[in-house]
Amino acid sequence: MKFKLIAAAIIFTTLMSFSHTNDKGKIVKIRDFHLFANETGLMFAMPPGYTETYVKNNSELPYNLAIIDTLAGFEIRYSVFPLKKDVKAYNKCKKTNECKMSNPNEKYKTKAKAYALKLSGGNKVEMIQLAKDIVEKEFIAHTVSTTFIEFKSPFGKGYKYGQMIYLHKNNVADAVIIFMSNDKTTLATNMNKAYHSLVYRPDN
Repeated sequence: MKFKLIAAAIIFTTLMSFSHTNDKGKIVKIRDFHLFANETGLMFAMPPGYTETYVKNNSELPYNLAIIDTLAGFEIRYSVFPLKKDVKAYNKCKKTNECKMSNPNEKYKTKAKAYALKLSGGNKVEMIQLAKDIVEKEFIAHTVSTTFIEFKSPFGKGYKYGQMIYLHKNNVADAVIIFMSNDKTTLATNMNKAYHSLVYRPDN
């Protein structure tokens, strides 16, 4: 178990460093992201027709993997934020009388909207919560929210429209999936093909 945690930490550090190299970024290989996701408590399935593309440095939303369907002009970016370390620290903190830490399992409520606002350049966004039965059956998560975005930030450079899905599973991880396109009419169709490419492992 200790070895797995160390391996996951190394992979996470490596993946995150790729997104902070230079303006062009670096390619994160599917095998590396797959291992990182698995160690974090998620399962990733590469959608057919996609290939890895550059993970670019940005201050709005750091992400671990980017893939693209060049024929459709459609890109998907994945961000994974492990919670296990923070939850452990929070539980330890709660045993003291001076604990000022906030519950890591509650932060998704504000983080999802905050990210959406950044990507839209501060424009108003409406976060829609998916039904509990869909969340549990299709994503094996505790909560999933989604919103449509018109990009007005460096993160969305090269694309006009996007759909953000924010996933949360208690004590495991938060994950963000951003679907990106210049064609609003085909956004939903292309998104559906990769809608369940990242879900939580049932054993967490």
